[in-house]
Amino acid sequence: MGTPTLNAFSDELKGLDIVEHNFKGKLSRLSIKLIKSQINEFQPNIIYFLTNQAITNGLIAARGSNAKLIAYRGIGANFGVFNPIAWMRYLNPRINRIVCVSESIRTSLANINKFGLGLKPEKLITIYKGHDLSWYEGIKPKEGHPLSKDKVRFICAANWRPRKGLDVLFQAIQLLPEALPIEFIVVGSGTDQETFKSMARSTSYKASIHFIGFSREVLAWMAASDVSILPSIKREGLPRSVIESMAMGKPQIVTNVGGSPELVRHLKEGMVIPPSDPSALAEAIMSMAHKHKERSEMGNSARQRIRDSFNIQKTIDEIYNLYISVLKNQNKLSK
Repeated sequence: MGTPTLNAFSDELKGLDIVEHNFKGKLSRLSIKLIKSQINEFQPNIIYFLTNQAITNGLIAARGSNAKLIAYRGIGANFGVFNPIAWMRYLNPRINRIVCVSESIRTSLANINKFGLGLKPEKLITIYKGHDLSWYEGIKPKEGHPLSKDKVRFICAANWRPRKGLDVLFQAIQLLPEALPIEFIVVGSGTDQETFKSMARSTSYKASIHFIGFSREVLAWMAASDVSILPSIKREGLPRSVIESMAMGKPQIVTNVGGSPELVRHLKEGMVIPPSDPSALAEAIMSMAHKHKERSEMGNSARQRIRDSFNIQKTIDEIYNLYISVLKNQNKLSK
């Protein structure tokens, strides 16, 4: 949500050719033509596809090229071998390697197999998306209304999708005892819809639930919070909001879904609870609300974990090693 844009790396990007392009769909003559022209001009050894549309258009554009093709997968598998679109993307034999953003995603892709059709395990590799703690220096927390100085602030930062489990959060709030010194900040596109506001009004904390909706100041809201919550129910990748708030020293409440438990170790960087379990979430909120010292320790551990295990330099090194491996073993991977 707050990851720096290309403009933030202007000095580092000097000497690189950047061609901006918005894909118009799964198959676009304009996109195919543009990618094809770049391939013909630069004759790349490797082409790295980062989105579904980049894959479907790029695979056609790469016909006749000897470049090795790498695809990126950021969420769990939601396709099978009988899905024709899957063969236009990740199951296409022309793809040499697939970078999975978490080990849970790698496992879900490895399990796609019917009648001998599916993904070869050797095509799959887990590379975490690293961050740099310096990206979060100098971020000033939000102050004043609607925030209270004497309450523990819980933030849920996520662009709304059914799988994000926001309804579970409000069900959990309904189970909380009255008058706890807590408040909730809900920020992200689509999170301020009437469905959730109605659920909030049915709780005893209706005056302490702040719907921010879409905001360009997500990191400032995180900085003003004490605990981060992500109640995902399925198909989570390696949640950026969790990484960002961990980098800012915030303890976490996450579900045992996707890559979240790979980031957060239970009772070290926060609490890991079962998905779709309002009671477990309510218990975690109450526990965090009453434990100031533990919150501080978990927050410090969260920041250190990003620094040590999910840092950008580690990601760069692993991507570089992948490129070298693909070029050295190009004949093996195409068999």
